[in-house]
Amino acid sequence: RPGDLLVANTDMTQNRIILGSPALLPELGGEQRFLFTHHTFAFRFKSGAERWRRYLYFTLLQPEFREIAEGFATGTTVLALPKDGLLNLSLVLPTNPILAAFERQVEGILASVNIRREQSRTLASCRDCLLTKLISGELPVPRKKVQTA
Repeated sequence: RPGDLLVANTDMTQNRIILGSPALLPELGGEQRFLFTHHTFAFRFKSGAERWRRYLYFTLLQPEFREIAEGFATGTTVLALPKDGLLNLSLVLPTNPILAAFERQVEGILASVNIRREQSRTLASCRDCLLTKLISGELPVPRKKVQTA
């Protein structure tokens, strides 16, 4: 569902760039439910614990977690992060006032990210439409005369 926290548990890069990478599932075209593959873990928070979603997301972005994920990596050609690497993760949890202050700070950051994601999707759609028209010749390209000195 939009807002869910996902974590990559498979990495084929061998340099562990993707392994353990978190993502907050954005709003995508009004869809409410999505399928995810066995290459990701989806966090499901108990009722009342959803307030920790963003805090956990930003915690998993930290270099310290990346090192933990690398330490749990198994496999030779495809690296895997076992669920124990996340279930046994120790976290320092802030007090409620600190968590509330954190939420106020990241709310603007994540809102900005979502706005830019939508702008990017709009621009990509315009690009695809214009490119199709240019290639088909439906949209002519004006020719400029080049002046020589």
